[in-house]
Amino acid sequence: MPKLSLQDFDYYKSMVDKDKTEHNKMLKKHIPENILDAYEGRICERNGSEFEVVGNMVENYLFISANTIIPTLFYQVPRPIIRGMREELKYSAAVISGLVKVYARDDFKKEIQACIIDAFLPYPFACMKVGYNSRTGKYSPTPSLLTGKTEGGNDKSMEASQEYLKFEKPFIERQSPRYTYLDSTKPFGKDRRITFEYDRTLQELLDSNLYGLSEDFIRYHKARNENDARKCTIKIMEHWCMKDGYAYKLVYTPDWHDELAWGKTPYKSLPRELLCFNELGDRLYTTSHGYLAYEAQKELNYQNEIRKEHIDKVRRQHLVYAKGLTPEGRKVLEANIIDGIAYTEQPLTAGVYQQISSNAMGQDVYAGIENIRQYLKLILSASGGKGGETESKFAYTEKQQAIGDYMRTSGLQGAVRDFARNIIKKMVSHIVAFGDPEITIQITGKNVIDPITGEMITGKEMQIGGAMGLKLQEEIKGDVETDYIYDVDIMSAQRPDFPVVRAQLKEFIELMAVLEPKLAMEGKKVEYAELAKDMANTFETLVDPEKYLSDMTDEDKALLQQKMMMAALPPGKSTGAPGPVKPPPIQVVPTEPNAGAMV
Repeated sequence: MPKLSLQDFDYYKSMVDKDKTEHNKMLKKHIPENILDAYEGRICERNGSEFEVVGNMVENYLFISANTIIPTLFYQVPRPIIRGMREELKYSAAVISGLVKVYARDDFKKEIQACIIDAFLPYPFACMKVGYNSRTGKYSPTPSLLTGKTEGGNDKSMEASQEYLKFEKPFIERQSPRYTYLDSTKPFGKDRRITFEYDRTLQELLDSNLYGLSEDFIRYHKARNENDARKCTIKIMEHWCMKDGYAYKLVYTPDWHDELAWGKTPYKSLPRELLCFNELGDRLYTTSHGYLAYEAQKELNYQNEIRKEHIDKVRRQHLVYAKGLTPEGRKVLEANIIDGIAYTEQPLTAGVYQQISSNAMGQDVYAGIENIRQYLKLILSASGGKGGETESKFAYTEKQQAIGDYMRTSGLQGAVRDFARNIIKKMVSHIVAFGDPEITIQITGKNVIDPITGEMITGKEMQIGGAMGLKLQEEIKGDVETDYIYDVDIMSAQRPDFPVVRAQLKEFIELMAVLEPKLAMEGKKVEYAELAKDMANTFETLVDPEKYLSDMTDEDKALLQQKMMMAALPPGKSTGAPGPVKPPPIQVVPTEPNAGAMV
């Protein structure tokens, strides 16, 4: 049954239509199709509603940038960092870290990398959908990850490409900017609403059990498609808007007169995270690096074509006095034509042959080509050396380019770090608020105490959730929104220089050895075992460095203590059993000045 009045339903649909109109207007100006084609080395022009290839690019800086710069903007192995802001939050931070490691795996990396490409090349922004889905279907007694709850149509669930999994879990999914409509009344990132558009078959909607589809709805759409639910494609609009401090969800299709779902959800923010590298405070849709470079790339291609045409067609021309050649000489000349030959019957002042001067291409064209190249390199941070310079000038140029590239990529990395950090924060918030996991997590925090037994559990596996495990909400102290620091190690984006890293670690270990007595006076100790692990991790041939480090047994500790006691004794002293004693030599004190003997 519909929950919205007809007036309210029309109002929300008009807002979605307005946002969609503004969105399509900006994307039409942004021409993402052309940018993607240019990345593939093609220059395309619109012919009516279609795009057709009109030429191929000689130089492709979009491709170079996407394949050299973009991979440096995200880490190869996700390393979320979660810390409690107070001492008593260490245990909770360890539990949260364990849960995040379960979910922030390959999909996490893959989805964020797709968003980076979106925001860098074709689109003004990228969007990640962040939420918590309770999957539906028949109950499974052995769920893959979490509780296996089967309730359909709950207020947390949302559309996703992996919509029909039969367990519940937090999820993140890259949303195509083409079908993501932002709030057209607000600047970027200040939105109060967002709309996602999907194409679903009627069979998929029935299988998902997300919406209470009426018999009239099912019958109507089946009748339009040979009574086959698999052939019936339905456009789904999932609209989210903030109201009274919570996100409300409206789901409808333009092909039906009532909404499919409407109601208040538990989310206290829009279930999305946005990424933009060129964000402006008062603009909703800004410009991507790809769009900025596309027009310059077209101009570079045009000037390269002019140069190529000039080289191919504008050849030197020569006058040849035909009668001055023997028949054999003429045959040889015509068989080896390099430039243009024009025969004349008038004798030439310079003999049999005379070159007709032809104008070379102006140097301004070559200068323009070089300027556009440098502009593209600057925009896309695709540096390159200049040939024909002295070594010192070349080195200086390379150094300046490297500094500029580092500064630009650092700014891009900062945007990606904030993007990933906010995603992890929302993921944790959803897990703690909605989840009841049945998974075994690995506690990795320092000095974590088991709240039940009181023993140290660092590195120990423990059960969170389920009938036999600990209740997740009870284990998390404080507010996950405000009492924890969320970060992502993005410096592992580029392949580290391991010899340099080892040298730095060695220097730090030597410094700690010198400072250890003073640190002990302040109640601090140095974790040499952890330093050894970090050092071992810099050796790629060591697959599992921790297996070389183990806890000492009581016998090991006793033996070590004995060795330390022996090492502390002065030379010649022994704590062992006495052996045969050799008498010392007897010395006789002489009574006369020149007399003396040793017995």
